[in-house]
Amino acid sequence: MHYIKGSKKAILDRVRIKTPTFSCIPAFMEIFKGSQYADAPAILASFDPCMSCTAK
Repeated sequence: MHYIKGSKKAILDRVRIKTPTFSCIPAFMEIFKGSQYADAPAILASFDPCMSCTAK
């Protein structure tokens, strides 16, 4: 998601970029409940996460 707000000036008022990986983190927690430890790599790979995208 990209949110850009401007008011016809040379500098934007606000810019926000939200990656899909960050939005999927709550789903990760639910999916891992009750899963086997060995299933973790396959579960993470199915989401194709970009962990560096979650850093602030």
